[in-house]
Formats: sequence, structure tokens, C-alpha cells
Amino acid sequence: MFKFTSRKTLLALSVAACLSGQAVANDTAIVLQTNTGNQENLVQLVQTGTATSDNFIIAQQVGSGNETDIQQSGTANEIDTYSGGDANSVLLTQDGSSHLMLVEVEGNNNLVEVNQMGVAQEATALVQGDDNQISIVQDGGLNWTLAEFRGNGNSYEALQDGVFNESAVIGGLGNDNTVAIEQDGFANVGGIVGLRGNNNDIAIQQFGDENVFIARNFSGNNNELNIFQDGSGNEFQINPLNGNDNVVFVDQVGANNLIEAPIGISGDNNTYDFVQAGDDNYIFFASVGSGHDLMISQTGNNNNGEMILVGNANVGTIETTGDNNYAGIGLVGNANNGRISQNGSDNFALLDVAGDRNRLNVNQAGNANEVIVTGESVNNNNVTVNQRNGDLNLVDVLLEGNGNTLNVLQSGSQNWVGGDNAPSFRVAGDNGTVLITQQGSDNLVLGAQGGVDNVLQVVQIGSFNTAIVNQNAPN
Repeated sequence: MFKFTSRKTLLALSVAACLSGQAVANDTAIVLQTNTGNQENLVQLVQTGTATSDNFIIAQQVGSGNETDIQQSGTANEIDTYSGGDANSVLLTQDGSSHLMLVEVEGNNNLVEVNQMGVAQEATALVQGDDNQISIVQDGGLNWTLAEFRGNGNSYEALQDGVFNESAVIGGLGNDNTVAIEQDGFANVGGIVGLRGNNNDIAIQQFGDENVFIARNFSGNNNELNIFQDGSGNEFQINPLNGNDNVVFVDQVGANNLIEAPIGISGDNNTYDFVQAGDDNYIFFASVGSGHDLMISQTGNNNNGEMILVGNANVGTIETTGDNNYAGIGLVGNANNGRISQNGSDNFALLDVAGDRNRLNVNQAGNANEVIVTGESVNNNNVTVNQRNGDLNLVDVLLEGNGNTLNVLQSGSQNWVGGDNAPSFRVAGDNGTVLITQQGSDNLVLGAQGGVDNVLQVVQIGSFNTAIVNQNAPN
């Protein structure tokens, strides 16, 4: 949560000073203008209240060709606005009660529009520079927004409807950044804390209750963030986000979905696409480097997806449909490719590779399938596993060496590929090829392969078949 200002600061002191000694409370307006150029400054104030409405306005303009237009009605509303520079426009409206508005503009050709309705809204716009545009609309009650920019050509749009929503850009520094935040519901939090850079495009949409997105220490140019949260208790926080030309898409629909990035995002030209549809889904990812393309999609409930990428030009994809599935990808090196797709429930898949030019592909359909593939100092490996229907198909592969190829296809139920004494199939050596195809149900392959230039192929069609293989097995 980043609610930094109290509702009663300098404005409260100004009101106390202006209204002290008055026998009957009423609306108060103070206008201070200093013209430093050839163009006239214009202030238009309209207050519609009663003898007890207690509305307050202070409007200051310094410069030339500035315009301030304020429409205020209701009770106990406060506006404090300052424009310094030339050709700035400040258009403010309050209708309701107990609103607080603070606007400070330094520069030229800036536009600030704020419209507050409902009860106890708070809006702050702090702008330094030229050609910036701020648009804020608040309806409902007790919503809070803050737009803080230093630079030129920046745009901030906040639309809040509901209660206790918070949105902000805090410490914005740069040019031509665009931020649009839309919130509808209860206690949603969305914003950027520490924005440094140019030409960044950020869109945040939050519908429902208690959804959270916060990006901290955001630095770089030409980045695009598109965050959509619909439901309750969905959360994605990232710290830091450093780099250029990155694209981040997040779509969370449901309840209590969580995305975690413990080391943030660092690098250039990366694409992150995360989708969660359901309840209690979890995504964990870590990415360092440039040129990554990460996609994790979860549809269902209680699914976990993890991805760790270190290096350049790695590709990792996880797609999950069903409940209680787990998938993890870890790739270290260059030109790696990993993909996991699971349909069904209670599936488990894990890929762990270290080296260069590895390709991994796991596709599981049905329930209770399991795949574990690891690596150790391996290069040029190609592992493909395809399990279709059944419950508890198992493939556990340990790879060592270079140029290994493993292709396992299992169709049916309860087929198993593993070691002779443990659930593993160890492949080691150079230029070895292992192809295993099982169709039917309750088929079993046990064995290991090691050495150089080995080829192993097992094909079992039918049910209740068993093959035991040990070909120059490593110790």
C-alpha cells in the first residue's frame, strides 16, 4: 500500500487561517495571480453551497496565459491549486462532500483535469515540465490517487469507482510516458513507485476487490506493461523492472492468484505473458538477460508454474489446464528451448537443464502423469516426452554428456519408464539415442544407457508388457 499523504496537511492549515474568527461557516475562495507575460491569466470559480457548506478554494497563477476553472458544490470540499509558467490549463470539479484536491503545475502547456464525486475522495497532481496531461475521475468514496511527474509529454489517466481504491505514479521522471489506471471495486491497489525513463506505456485495469499490482524501481525506455485483474485477492508485484523494449502482459481472473518475481526483471527485448484463470494459482519466475520469451498460462485451480531462465535467447513456455498441476522449467545457458503443456489434473512436470542448445518438450493429457528431466553439464540434447491418458504415467530421466536424444511416447494408462531399482532412466555418454514408444496400458520399461554411439529403441504395443534394458550403463 502506498498512501503517503494525510488528508489534512497545508490545506487544513489554510482553512483554519481563513475561517478563524468567523461566526458562521460558509464557502471561501482565495485567488492570487501574478502576470509575467503578455497573455492574460484567467481564473473562473463557481461555488454552489449553503451558509454551512464549508467549501474552500485557493487558486494561484504565476506566468502568462494560464487558465484555472473550478466548479465546486457540496460540503466540506477543499481545493488548493498552483500554476506556474505559461499556457497551463487546470480544470477542477468537486461534487459531494469531504473531498481533497491538490494540484501543482510548473512549466508550460500542461493540462490537468480532475473530477471528484461521491464522498471523501483524495487526488494529488504534481507536474514539472511541458506538455503533460493529467486526467482524474473519482466516484464512490475514499479513493486515493497521486500523479507525480517531472519531464515533458507525459500522460496520466486515473478512473476510480468504488471504495478505498488506490492508484499512483510516484517519482515519475522522464518524457512521453503514458500511464492509464482503471479501478472499479473495493480496496484495489495499482501503480508505479519510482518511474525513470522515456516512452513507456503502462495500462492497469482492476475490477473486483483487493487486487494488487505494484512495480517498484521502474527504469528504462520503450517498455510496455498491460495488467488486467478481475476478481478478488489477485496479486503481482515486481521490483525492480530494468531495461528497454520489454513487454509484460498479465491477465488474472478469479480469486487469490499470485505471481512472484523475487529478482524482478532485468534485460532488454524480453516478452512476458502470464495468464491465470481460476483460483489459488501460483506463478514463480526469474529472468536475467535479453531476448527471452516467457509464457505461462494456467486455467483451473491450485496450479503452480515456475520458470527460471539465465542467459540469452532462452524460450520457456508452460500451459496448464486443470487443477492441482505443477510445472517447472529451469534453463541456464544460451539457445535453450523448454515447453510444458498439461491437460487434466494432478500432473507434475519438471525440467532442469544446464548447457547450450537443449530442446525439451513435455506434453501430458489426463490425470496424474509425472515427468522429471534433469541435466548436468549437457549440450545439444533433445528430449521429447508425450503422455496421453493416464493415471500415473511416469518418466524420470537423468542426462549426462553431449548429443543425447530421448523420445518417449506413452498412450494409455499406467505406463511406466524408469530405472531398474528406482524411478529413473539414466542416459549418459555421447551420440546416444533412446526411443521408447508404448501404446496400451500397464506397460513397463526399466533400464539405462551409457557410453558412446549407443542406440536403444523399445516399442511396446498392447498392455502389460515389460522391457528391461541395460546397455553399457554408467556407474
